[in-house]
Amino acid sequence: MGSAPVALLSGNSRAPVLLVALALALGGTCWALLWSLEIYASPFFFTGLWVGAALLLYATGPEGHPGWRRHGALAAISVPVWWWFEAVNTRVDNWEYVLPYPYGRVEYAVFASIAFSTVVPALDAASRLFRAGRALGEFAPITRQLATGHLATGEAAIGLIATGLVFALPDLFFPLVWVGPFLIIDAAVGLLGGESLLAQALEGRWQTIVAMALAGLLCGFLWEMWDFWAAPK
Repeated sequence: MGSAPVALLSGNSRAPVLLVALALALGGTCWALLWSLEIYASPFFFTGLWVGAALLLYATGPEGHPGWRRHGALAAISVPVWWWFEAVNTRVDNWEYVLPYPYGRVEYAVFASIAFSTVVPALDAASRLFRAGRALGEFAPITRQLATGHLATGEAAIGLIATGLVFALPDLFFPLVWVGPFLIIDAAVGLLGGESLLAQALEGRWQTIVAMALAGLLCGFLWEMWDFWAAPK
Protein backbone atom coordinates (compact mmCIF):
# COMPACT_ATOMS: atom_id res chain seq x y z
CA MET A 1 0.00 0.00 0.00
CA GLY A 2 1.33 3.45 -0.89
CA SER A 3 2.29 6.04 1.67
CA ALA A 4 -0.67 8.34 0.97
CA PRO A 5 -3.39 5.73 1.67
CA VAL A 6 -1.50 4.64 4.79
CA ALA A 7 -1.37 8.26 5.97
CA LEU A 8 -5.07 8.68 5.30
CA LEU A 9 -6.03 5.57 7.26
CA SER A 10 -3.81 6.57 10.17
CA GLY A 11 -5.25 10.09 10.29
CA ASN A 12 -1.98 11.72 9.30
CA SER A 13 -2.52 15.22 7.91
CA ARG A 14 -0.01 14.51 5.10
CA ALA A 15 -2.86 13.05 3.09
CA PRO A 16 -5.29 16.03 2.91
CA VAL A 17 -6.02 15.60 -0.80
CA LEU A 18 -7.28 12.05 -0.35
CA LEU A 19 -9.27 13.05 2.71
CA VAL A 20 -10.88 15.99 0.90
CA ALA A 21 -11.73 13.76 -2.06
CA LEU A 22 -13.31 11.16 0.23
CA ALA A 23 -15.21 13.84 2.15
CA LEU A 24 -16.59 15.50 -0.99
CA ALA A 25 -17.55 12.19 -2.60
CA LEU A 26 -19.29 10.86 0.50
CA GLY A 27 -20.89 14.11 1.56
CA GLY A 28 -21.96 15.18 -1.92
CA THR A 29 -23.50 11.83 -2.79
CA CYS A 30 -25.37 11.55 0.50
CA TRP A 31 -26.56 15.15 0.25
CA ALA A 32 -28.11 14.48 -3.15
CA LEU A 33 -29.73 11.25 -1.97
CA LEU A 34 -31.02 12.80 1.26
CA TRP A 35 -32.84 15.52 -0.66
CA SER A 36 -34.12 13.36 -3.51
CA LEU A 37 -35.15 10.01 -1.99
CA GLU A 38 -37.55 8.92 0.73
CA ILE A 39 -36.71 5.28 1.32
CA TYR A 40 -36.02 2.88 4.18
CA ALA A 41 -32.28 3.61 4.11
CA SER A 42 -32.63 7.41 4.09
CA PRO A 43 -31.21 7.86 7.63
CA PHE A 44 -27.91 6.47 6.32
CA PHE A 45 -27.75 9.40 3.88
CA PHE A 46 -27.96 11.85 6.79
CA THR A 47 -25.16 10.01 8.54
CA GLY A 48 -22.99 9.88 5.43
CA LEU A 49 -23.51 13.58 4.77
CA TRP A 50 -22.34 14.54 8.25
CA VAL A 51 -19.42 12.13 8.24
CA GLY A 52 -18.34 13.74 4.97
CA ALA A 53 -18.76 17.22 6.47
CA ALA A 54 -16.64 16.30 9.49
CA LEU A 55 -13.92 14.81 7.31
CA LEU A 56 -13.85 17.94 5.16
CA LEU A 57 -13.59 20.19 8.23
CA TYR A 58 -10.78 18.06 9.63
CA ALA A 59 -8.96 18.03 6.30
CA THR A 60 -9.09 21.80 5.89
CA GLY A 61 -7.89 22.42 9.45
CA PRO A 62 -4.20 22.71 10.33
CA GLU A 63 -4.14 19.53 12.42
CA GLY A 64 -5.70 17.24 9.83
CA HIS A 65 -7.75 14.19 10.74
CA PRO A 66 -7.11 13.05 14.33
CA GLY A 67 -7.21 9.36 13.40
CA TRP A 68 -10.06 6.91 13.14
CA ARG A 69 -9.67 5.70 16.71
CA ARG A 70 -10.31 9.19 18.09
CA HIS A 71 -13.01 9.82 15.49
CA GLY A 72 -14.73 6.61 16.56
CA ALA A 73 -14.42 7.50 20.25
CA LEU A 74 -16.03 10.89 19.62
CA ALA A 75 -18.83 9.18 17.69
CA ALA A 76 -19.40 6.76 20.57
CA ILE A 77 -19.58 9.66 23.05
CA SER A 78 -21.97 11.51 20.75
CA VAL A 79 -24.67 8.82 20.89
CA PRO A 80 -25.57 9.00 24.63
CA VAL A 81 -25.06 12.78 24.63
CA TRP A 82 -27.77 13.29 22.02
CA TRP A 83 -30.05 10.63 23.49
CA TRP A 84 -29.99 12.76 26.64
CA PHE A 85 -31.37 15.66 24.65
CA GLU A 86 -34.02 13.35 23.18
CA ALA A 87 -34.99 12.39 26.74
CA VAL A 88 -35.21 16.09 27.67
CA ASN A 89 -37.40 16.67 24.62
CA THR A 90 -40.03 14.32 26.04
CA ARG A 91 -40.55 17.10 28.60
CA VAL A 92 -39.94 20.27 26.58
CA ASP A 93 -41.60 18.89 23.41
CA ASN A 94 -39.72 21.36 21.23
CA TRP A 95 -38.88 19.25 18.17
CA GLU A 96 -40.12 16.17 16.35
CA TYR A 97 -38.95 14.03 13.45
CA VAL A 98 -40.73 13.52 10.14
CA LEU A 99 -39.76 10.05 8.95
CA PRO A 100 -39.96 8.63 5.41
CA TYR A 101 -40.79 5.12 6.63
CA PRO A 102 -42.79 3.58 9.52
CA TYR A 103 -39.82 2.24 11.48
CA GLY A 104 -40.30 -0.10 14.42
CA ARG A 105 -38.97 0.84 17.84
CA VAL A 106 -35.76 -1.16 17.47
CA GLU A 107 -35.17 0.08 13.93
CA TYR A 108 -35.74 3.65 15.03
CA ALA A 109 -33.33 3.30 17.94
CA VAL A 110 -30.61 1.87 15.69
CA PHE A 111 -31.02 4.42 12.90
CA ALA A 112 -31.25 7.30 15.38
CA SER A 113 -28.14 6.19 17.28
CA ILE A 114 -26.14 5.99 14.06
CA ALA A 115 -27.29 9.49 13.10
CA PHE A 116 -26.59 10.89 16.57
CA SER A 117 -23.02 9.59 16.37
CA THR A 118 -22.16 12.37 13.90
CA VAL A 119 -22.82 15.36 16.18
CA VAL A 120 -19.74 15.49 18.41
CA PRO A 121 -17.20 14.64 15.64
CA ALA A 122 -18.61 17.44 13.47
CA LEU A 123 -18.39 19.95 16.33
CA ASP A 124 -14.87 18.79 17.17
CA ALA A 125 -13.77 19.14 13.54
CA ALA A 126 -15.29 22.62 13.23
CA SER A 127 -13.79 23.82 16.53
CA ARG A 128 -10.34 22.60 15.47
CA LEU A 129 -10.70 24.61 12.28
CA PHE A 130 -11.69 27.79 14.14
CA ARG A 131 -9.02 27.35 16.81
CA ALA A 132 -6.44 27.89 14.09
CA GLY A 133 -7.65 31.46 13.61
CA ARG A 134 -5.13 34.00 14.83
CA ALA A 135 -7.91 36.43 15.69
CA LEU A 136 -8.94 34.22 18.60
CA GLY A 137 -6.45 35.46 21.14
CA GLU A 138 -6.21 36.25 24.82
CA PHE A 139 -8.15 38.87 26.72
CA ALA A 140 -7.68 40.53 30.07
CA PRO A 141 -8.13 37.96 32.82
CA ILE A 142 -10.88 38.27 35.39
CA THR A 143 -8.70 36.54 37.95
CA ARG A 144 -5.54 34.48 37.91
CA GLN A 145 -5.99 32.82 41.28
CA LEU A 146 -8.60 30.10 41.00
CA ALA A 147 -9.77 27.68 43.67
CA THR A 148 -10.24 24.91 41.12
CA GLY A 149 -12.26 22.54 43.29
CA HIS A 150 -14.67 25.24 44.53
CA LEU A 151 -15.00 26.66 41.02
CA ALA A 152 -15.89 23.29 39.53
CA THR A 153 -18.28 22.45 42.35
CA GLY A 154 -20.11 25.75 41.93
CA GLU A 155 -20.27 25.29 38.17
CA ALA A 156 -21.70 21.78 38.59
CA ALA A 157 -24.31 23.05 41.04
CA ILE A 158 -25.42 25.76 38.61
CA GLY A 159 -25.58 23.18 35.82
CA LEU A 160 -27.77 20.87 37.92
CA ILE A 161 -30.07 23.74 38.87
CA ALA A 162 -30.33 24.81 35.23
CA THR A 163 -31.24 21.27 34.18
CA GLY A 164 -33.81 21.02 36.96
CA LEU A 165 -35.43 24.29 35.84
CA VAL A 166 -35.79 22.89 32.33
CA PHE A 167 -37.86 19.99 33.64
CA ALA A 168 -39.77 22.11 36.14
CA LEU A 169 -40.70 25.00 33.81
CA PRO A 170 -39.82 23.91 30.25
CA ASP A 171 -41.62 26.74 28.44
CA LEU A 172 -39.72 29.39 30.38
CA PHE A 173 -36.30 27.76 30.70
CA PHE A 174 -36.01 25.90 27.38
CA PRO A 175 -32.68 27.65 26.44
CA LEU A 176 -31.08 26.00 29.46
CA VAL A 177 -31.53 22.63 27.73
CA TRP A 178 -28.14 23.30 26.18
CA VAL A 179 -26.53 25.21 29.06
CA GLY A 180 -27.06 22.80 31.95
CA PRO A 181 -25.25 19.76 30.48
CA PHE A 182 -22.36 21.95 29.30
CA LEU A 183 -21.80 23.32 32.79
CA ILE A 184 -21.97 19.85 34.34
CA ILE A 185 -19.52 18.31 31.86
CA ASP A 186 -17.16 21.29 32.05
CA ALA A 187 -17.22 21.07 35.84
CA ALA A 188 -16.45 17.34 35.66
CA VAL A 189 -13.37 18.16 33.60
CA GLY A 190 -12.18 20.52 36.33
CA LEU A 191 -12.93 18.07 39.15
CA LEU A 192 -10.98 15.34 37.34
CA GLY A 193 -7.92 17.56 37.12
CA GLY A 194 -8.40 18.88 33.61
CA GLU A 195 -8.63 22.47 32.46
CA SER A 196 -12.25 23.53 32.27
CA LEU A 197 -13.45 26.14 29.83
CA LEU A 198 -14.71 28.29 32.69
CA ALA A 199 -11.22 28.32 34.21
CA GLN A 200 -9.77 29.30 30.85
CA ALA A 201 -12.26 32.16 30.52
CA LEU A 202 -11.47 33.50 33.97
CA GLU A 203 -7.79 33.51 33.05
CA GLY A 204 -8.49 35.47 29.86
CA ARG A 205 -7.93 32.55 27.46
CA TRP A 206 -10.95 32.54 25.18
CA GLN A 207 -9.59 30.82 22.07
CA THR A 208 -11.13 27.41 22.70
CA ILE A 209 -14.43 28.87 23.90
CA VAL A 210 -14.83 31.18 20.91
CA ALA A 211 -13.82 28.37 18.54
CA MET A 212 -16.44 26.05 20.03
CA ALA A 213 -19.11 28.75 19.83
CA LEU A 214 -18.31 29.40 16.17
CA ALA A 215 -18.30 25.65 15.54
CA GLY A 216 -21.78 25.42 17.01
CA LEU A 217 -23.02 28.24 14.78
CA LEU A 218 -21.52 26.68 11.67
CA CYS A 219 -22.85 23.19 12.40
CA GLY A 220 -26.22 24.62 13.37
CA PHE A 221 -26.48 26.52 10.10
CA LEU A 222 -25.56 23.42 8.09
CA TRP A 223 -27.94 21.28 10.13
CA GLU A 224 -30.91 23.56 9.45
CA MET A 225 -30.02 24.02 5.79
CA TRP A 226 -29.63 20.30 5.07
CA ASP A 227 -32.76 19.52 7.09
CA PHE A 228 -34.97 21.74 4.91
CA TRP A 229 -35.55 19.22 2.10
CA ALA A 230 -34.32 16.14 3.92
CA ALA A 231 -36.10 12.88 4.66
CA PRO A 232 -35.99 12.18 7.54
CA LYS A 233 -36.05 15.71 8.95
